[in-house]
Amino acid sequence: VTYASVTVTVTDINDNAPTIVETWSSQYILQSTPINSIVGLVRAEDPDAGENATLTYTIVQDTGEDFSDLFFIHNVTGVITVISNFKVIREHIPLKIKVLDNGEPP
Repeated sequence: VTYASVTVTVTDINDNAPTIVETWSSQYILQSTPINSIVGLVRAEDPDAGENATLTYTIVQDTGEDFSDLFFIHNVTGVITVISNFKVIREHIPLKIKVLDNGEPP
């Protein structure tokens, strides 16, 4: 009789989508708000493992308006900062944030 030792490795499949669990934004942003000031945060979680749980945050251009010249979102932390002086005063700036995991398919 002969025996063999076999190692079986079970890997995670990308079967869960990221879920946004926390959002925060400044209620008011002054026209004189210093560049690099933190004005918001988006935080998501993904119950997958490894790359399937690594998240990437981006600002999405929506409704024909592009706010990428005013705001920056850190692609790993989800922290939103001001990157330019406000030349126009607006009552409401709708930022749409996309969160993707790095698994296949995302």
